[in-house]
Amino acid sequence: MTHESIVFIASFHNKKWKTVIHFAGSKNICLLSVFPWVLSQDRLHKALVLLNELNVSQKIGCFFVNGADGRVVYRFPVLVLDEFSARDYIRDALLSSAANVNEYWERVYNAVLGI
Repeated sequence: MTHESIVFIASFHNKKWKTVIHFAGSKNICLLSVFPWVLSQDRLHKALVLLNELNVSQKIGCFFVNGADGRVVYRFPVLVLDEFSARDYIRDALLSSAANVNEYWERVYNAVLGI
C-alpha cells in the first residue's frame, strides 16, 4: 500500500495556508490545512481551549496542534466510496476545509499570537 501526498498553498483574499491532500490507501484521504503561525509554549493552553471549543461545533473534521512544529492544523477526512465520485468528494472536502479555515482564521490567529 502506497501513501502519497499532494502539498500546495491555498488562499482566500489575504489569507494563505499550506494544504496537504494525503492519500492513505485506495479509499482513505485526509485533507490537512496548516495555519501559518507557530504556537509558543506559553500560548498552548489558551489555544487548546479554543480548539476544543471549535471542535465541539464541527460535524466532520477537527482542529489540533501539530506537536512537531507547533502549528494549528484543521484535519478533514474523506472516505472515497467509488472511483467515479472521488473527484467530487475531494473537491467538496477542499471547499469545506477552506471555508472552515476562513471562518475560524481570526479566532485561531488571536489564540496563537495572543492578540
